[in-house]
Amino acid sequence: MVRGCHVVADNAMPSFPDSAFRGFSGPGYVSGFRSLLQPDNPSRHPRLEDVREAERREVLDGFVGSLRDVGALCGSVCEVEYLAGMKRVVGLAIAGSEDAYLEFAAMYNRLGEMSSDDFVRFSAAGNHAARILLGHFFLLAQVVEMINHRRGRSREGRFRARVTLAWLEGIEEGLPGELKGYLGWPLGFARGRMRRLDGGEGGFVGMGLS
Repeated sequence: MVRGCHVVADNAMPSFPDSAFRGFSGPGYVSGFRSLLQPDNPSRHPRLEDVREAERREVLDGFVGSLRDVGALCGSVCEVEYLAGMKRVVGLAIAGSEDAYLEFAAMYNRLGEMSSDDFVRFSAAGNHAARILLGHFFLLAQVVEMINHRRGRSREGRFRARVTLAWLEGIEEGLPGELKGYLGWPLGFARGRMRRLDGGEGGFVGMGLS
C-alpha cells in the first residue's frame, strides 16, 4: 500500500500533498507518528523508562540477537539496508531515545523508495531472506507500539497482536525447513504475547522468549 502511494504521488497526482494519500508519504507518515509523541496526546506513554527496564531490555536484546542471526541470510543491498534500519530502531530504543519511533516510521517508506527491479527482487515469493526480514519488521511494529503507547491490552492492541502472529505463522509456513528457525524468536514472542493478552495480562516477560 505504501509503495502504491509513492507511485500515485510520483506519477498520477500533481496535488499529492493536498490529497487523501498524503499521510502515506515520507513526511506525512513521520509527521503523524511524531504527533503521537507530543506531551498533550492522551495515548502517548510519557517515557520509555516507565516500562520496567528489565522487561524492556529482555525484549530488545532478544530482538537484537534474532536480527544478528538473520544477517547471515542477507545478500542484496536492499536486504542489508533493511536489516540495518531495524538494527538502528532497536539500538535507539535500547538507548531510550524517542528517535527510535521516528526511525521506525521512516522505515515504512523503504519499500516505496526501492527501484522497480529492486522491489520485484525483494518481494519475490522465493526471496526467503526478505520474507524473514519482513516478519521481523511486522513484529517490530508491535514492540515499538507496546513500548511507547501501552496499547497492548486494548482491543486494538489485541487485534494487532493477533494479526502479527497470523502474518508470522504464514511466513514460517512458506519457508524451507532449514530456515524456519530464523523466525523462532519472533514467533515465540508473538505467541507468548497473545497468550498473555488472552489471559488479561500485560507486560513483556514470561512469554516464551527462548
